[in-house]
Amino acid sequence: MKFVVIAKHRATWPVAWLCDALGVSRSGFHARLNRSPSARSRSDEELGGKMKASFMASDRTYGAHCSSAVARYPTVSVKAQVPLPRRCGAIAQVRR
Repeated sequence: MKFVVIAKHRATWPVAWLCDALGVSRSGFHARLNRSPSARSRSDEELGGKMKASFMASDRTYGAHCSSAVARYPTVSVKAQVPLPRRCGAIAQVRR
């Protein structure tokens, strides 16, 4: 989270000052910029795509637990899958 703040504000403030203020090293920040996405973020992106497709196929009615059951991704727990629909924009609307 600290690196995100630094990346967001580095056009306004010097990177060295931001890193000192947040207590991180400059080399750590620059290493983070050049690092490829983690295996978890890649799998979350793949699962998010499956959940979005399931959500759209259900006429945008199913919530997080139904979408995660449809995705059938056994290596990720339901607890880890629940925030994914919100991140990929698959949030069910209540019809009244």
